Amino acid sequence: MEQADLLLHEIFLIILTNIPNVFTITVLASLILLREEQADNLSSAWLQAWKKHTFRLRCYLCFYLALLFSVTLLTRSYQPNPFLNIKGKLFLRYRSGAWHHGNIENIILFLPLCPLVLVNCKDFRRGGALKTLWRCILLSAGTTILIETMQAILHLGTFQLSDLLFNLIGGLIGALISIFISLFFEKKNCDSGRIWDAF
Repeated sequence: MEQADLLLHEIFLIILTNIPNVFTITVLASLILLREEQADNLSSAWLQAWKKHTFRLRCYLCFYLALLFSVTLLTRSYQPNPFLNIKGKLFLRYRSGAWHHGNIENIILFLPLCPLVLVNCKDFRRGGALKTLWRCILLSAGTTILIETMQAILHLGTFQLSDLLFNLIGGLIGALISIFISLFFEKKNCDSGRIWDAF
């Protein structure tokens, strides 16, 4: 129980320390999304846009991506040798029984990636569950490789294979949950498009 409390405390701290970066990036992204709106001033344009389902979904995705890149890049300290510990820790628990918080956080960090992309991009959902799952795997792998490569190039944090693995696992779990929920409701004769739009 103490380990779970400690993990939640660490996740809370990560989110709180990244809120200024995330908020700024999300506001800037939402202003870019507002270019289609016609209104007298910015605040009324934003409120008018917020009533639209697609605008809200895009804002959620912008918020998540801002948080993702803030946690993985903007708050990392300079590392002279980013390949110092390239293998990392390829397990979830130590021999003592204690949880490896870093790897669990990597899984949690990538859980929302595929669901948010799936609700925002209809092309990702075309061709059935297996094709959707394959696209989600490629998306998760590409995103985590991009982040780890940027960490190595910019010397922010360290390039670790364990990060690649557990980020990919998190993205895969998020994709599977989304696909299974969609398939479940499709079998109940619901409109699958409405399920994806439930956000």
